[in-house]
This record gives sequence, structure tokens and C-alpha cells, in this order.
Amino acid sequence: MLPRPYLRVGHLKVARFRSLGTVKESWERQWFALDATRLASGIGRQYLRGGAYVLPKNREKEEPGPDEYEIPIKDIVTIDRCLELALPEGFGFWIQTNTHPQGLYFLSETEESADAWVDCLKLCHHITVLNHTQTLNEILGP
Repeated sequence: MLPRPYLRVGHLKVARFRSLGTVKESWERQWFALDATRLASGIGRQYLRGGAYVLPKNREKEEPGPDEYEIPIKDIVTIDRCLELALPEGFGFWIQTNTHPQGLYFLSETEESADAWVDCLKLCHHITVLNHTQTLNEILGP
């Protein structure tokens, strides 16, 4: 039931990457994909074919654009659900990374979806800490 080659895919509401940390932080809905090595926006959607994801043979790895998110799993310090009243409407979770020690907020449309994103991210993080990323890549691979 996994959206291979990804562990999880879907829409999340995030602050525009260029507006992060500014007074006029603006939020938008973006498509995200989580694979064995990263959480990234702007990838994976074009390969949706009848409910299954097909990665083209001539491309090893998709790359997000300059205004999109790419969070390496190795860079994650902690992941938690959050209830921050200053955020827009939605069900939030927070990711603290080495490059963003203040953390990054993500909003899901449902509580179940937010819980699922947190569970998948924690699983990937745990596997990465144990140095078994290659094993997860083989499981998710084509």
C-alpha cells in the first residue's frame, strides 16, 4: 500500500520557503514526498499513474526547485506534533533540523494525516540513525 518509491506523499501547508522567518511569512499548500533519504516538496506528483507511482528509468532521483523544501533525514533532530495557536488552520507538526534549529512547521488537513506524517518521519529518522537507509531504499525501490 506504499506510494513507492516513496514512503508517504500528499499535500501539506507550509510557509513559503523564501518567507521563512520573516515578519510577513506567507503560507501555501504544497505537494510533499518522503523517501528513504529526504522529505521534499515539488517531487513525485508527475509519476502518479492510476494510484501508483512510476519513477522513469532514465532518472535516478528527482530534485526539488530552489523555492521548495528539501529536508535530508540525516539533518533531522526531532519530530513532534504541535498545537501552535499562531499557525494557520490545520493540524500541525514540527521538525527541528541541524540547519533550522528553531524548527519548521507543517500543517496537514486532518489529524490522522498529521499523525501518519510524524510516524513515517520518525520511522525514517530511526532507520537512518541505525545506518539502515540502504535497506529502506531497497524496500521502496522499483
